[in-house]
Amino acid sequence: MRDEPDAGLLPNLFIPGAAKSGTSSLHRYLGQHPDIFMSEVKEPHYWTNDRRFPDFENYLKLFEKGAEQRYRGESSTGYMVFDHFIERVKQYVDDPRFIFVLRNPVDRAWSHYWWLRGTGFERSEFRNALRNDMDERPRQECALPGGNFRFYFQYGLYGKWMHRFYDHFQESRILVITSEQLARDARATVNRCYEFLGLKPAEELRLINANPTVILRNARFHAFAAKSFASDNHLKRWLAAFVPARFKKRFKRRVLQGTFARGRKDESYPAISAADRCWLRDLYRDDFQQLVRRTGYDFPEWGDFHLAPGETSNLPNGVREVDGVVDRK
Repeated sequence: MRDEPDAGLLPNLFIPGAAKSGTSSLHRYLGQHPDIFMSEVKEPHYWTNDRRFPDFENYLKLFEKGAEQRYRGESSTGYMVFDHFIERVKQYVDDPRFIFVLRNPVDRAWSHYWWLRGTGFERSEFRNALRNDMDERPRQECALPGGNFRFYFQYGLYGKWMHRFYDHFQESRILVITSEQLARDARATVNRCYEFLGLKPAEELRLINANPTVILRNARFHAFAAKSFASDNHLKRWLAAFVPARFKKRFKRRVLQGTFARGRKDESYPAISAADRCWLRDLYRDDFQQLVRRTGYDFPEWGDFHLAPGETSNLPNGVREVDGVVDRK
């Protein structure tokens, strides 16, 4: 029988999602408050990993430096969609708090797709990529090398996944903000988070733009290297034979970080077409209505969802249409 974990080290603050919505930036913003300690490993994905849970020893080490803080937090975006998170947290954590940062699901899916395509893990065209696992339940064991996941469509079904949190936790323990709010006025939005946690607001905030979607020149090589390190093949056997064990992780990290840093293009991913935007918006429409009913907020910053089905005019704030293609200002 395993020992009970030290409650003084367990996290009591979680950012469960959504992926590609600004969780990395929010993680670092929250860590600027003296009463909050955010884990250096942003996404440990501990509670949904059956191979790790419930062996708390290594997990609790992530929070040792925050033993004196009022809140200790982490930001594994899979917690919103993967099984077991809610039931396990309810069992071990007293009075947990959850902050969701959500992004217009159309923009989120497009960014998610280009994050994987730009780094070599996706080759299908956009609609085909979404259809490939559109109806599949997200699962931790489907992780790509490097810990990324596809499930482009499912990650944006906020109403579907968040209702589980509202069913199991008091609404006063759940805060929803949007990445659009965070981008427009970071200090005011982060202070809402501090207020939600009962903490003193910040008069100043160090601005952050973490984890932007990028495109690599050597995207396929980067994906090949990541897959090679993650599977049993000639490269991994070569490492075992010639690289001392204490250097293996460092060697792997330098290869992957090197291909990433030196291969970055000085360009952003392309704009989504008006047709694809309309197609995806209409697929999300019913779930959006479920989200509005559950949160009591109609997300005016997501202008897509305040149009009639099939309508493409009056695009969302910060978006313009040029020659039939939607682009951001």
